[in-house]
Amino acid sequence: MSKKVPDFRTEEEEARFWDEHDTTEFIDDFETVEIELSPELEDKIIGHS
Repeated sequence: MSKKVPDFRTEEEEARFWDEHDTTEFIDDFETVEIELSPELEDKIIGHS
């Protein structure tokens, strides 16, 4: 069982937290999302030219 991501009062507090923690410690607290990319952006991300 993974840990729960805490609630943050500020973005600075959240940034500091993630500087000191690995997201894999909280893997069960994340949910999968579907995204759509333009073909041009997908090519840039995947590395096709």
